[in-house]
Amino acid sequence: MTEVRAGEGSAAARNSLKLVLDRVFGSYFWGLNLATWAVWIHSIVSVSLAYQLTRSTLVVGLVMAAQWSPQIVLAPLSGAMADRGNLRRQILLGRSLAILGSGGLAVWIAVVGAAALPVPALVGAGLVLGIGFAIGGPALNAMLPLLVRPSELPQAVALYNLPGTLARVAGPVLGVAIMVFAGPAQAFAMAAAAHVVFALVIRTLPLERTKRLASNVGTSLLGGFRYLRSDTGLLVLLFGTAAVSIGADPAITLVPSLSEKLGDDQALVGVLAASFGVGAMAAYPVLSVSRRLLGRVRTGAGGAALLAVSTLVLAVADLPWLACVLLGLAGVGMTLAVTSFSTMLYERVAEEFRGRVMALWTVALTGSRALAGTMNGLIVDTFSLEAALAVCSALVLVAACLLPRLR
Repeated sequence: MTEVRAGEGSAAARNSLKLVLDRVFGSYFWGLNLATWAVWIHSIVSVSLAYQLTRSTLVVGLVMAAQWSPQIVLAPLSGAMADRGNLRRQILLGRSLAILGSGGLAVWIAVVGAAALPVPALVGAGLVLGIGFAIGGPALNAMLPLLVRPSELPQAVALYNLPGTLARVAGPVLGVAIMVFAGPAQAFAMAAAAHVVFALVIRTLPLERTKRLASNVGTSLLGGFRYLRSDTGLLVLLFGTAAVSIGADPAITLVPSLSEKLGDDQALVGVLAASFGVGAMAAYPVLSVSRRLLGRVRTGAGGAALLAVSTLVLAVADLPWLACVLLGLAGVGMTLAVTSFSTMLYERVAEEFRGRVMALWTVALTGSRALAGTMNGLIVDTFSLEAALAVCSALVLVAACLLPRLR
């Protein structure tokens, strides 16, 4: 069962302003903004607390791994569920777990205090949050094309990625500010409240009645993998998404270590993370121009290359302002790459496989952060911060080289 808006396939495409003001897509867009900011607030406060309590980058990586690892196991299953189930109900279930993860941690800290908080509580809360993302994420992805007209899909995909970019700017700064001036319990409580708002938006979203998609291929998980194997272009796009996601991980997992290297200023953690977000947001005005002049493949490959080079140079940066500039450039590259990859993926995948394939995209985009967080933490603790940045850069560079071969 898939939820659709009927009778709008041949209508003229609306611009971005009209889309974000639309009763259906606009509600989805603004609610997603709040929920994505909540994720970043939870993430930055969690890693900051983990580092303050242990002074270990590996523990920071484990906290992030707990938050993102459920995507690897559960997202493919929930993608198959999205292709045959009720999208609204699935999203609400996932959002309820997100509320429990952030809200439970807020209550725990309010009762025992941040200094007495055991690290396993941070890991456990992140795990509950991650399970919620894994369950609801594929349904959110599958719902997106059903909220707009076919001709509006490229613009809708760009707008869908925008909340994550805005959250990279607002989330870390807001999270650190609330943590410093009010306390971590208040920061987690605000994150939980934002998830509540988004759940209410989804609950009241005025969608049309559902209809069953005709398909002779079924909705099994194995059917999705067989379809994926038949199109190597989809595999390239998924690998590119995973590589870019790993390349963007230092902007959150490694910023406590980078801040310590540059002067050990707690406020600098939020500034460094936000710099990446500012760059990512600044890329949107040039995105359509780049696509028109270079095409989506070259835009995506160029963005990945920019991310790789900026991350590599960051390894030798020793001034806070230079680190901010490099993280900003890396953010530009991430936006160009991820938005181009995801648009090509939506346009390439058949509708009856959308839930399962976009679930694998979720694994590539967010599940890879579990690997990245653990990998980066282990490399920093075993070798150095510079080595971790170099490894991330190399992975993204491989993706940049593969993309021009896409057909």
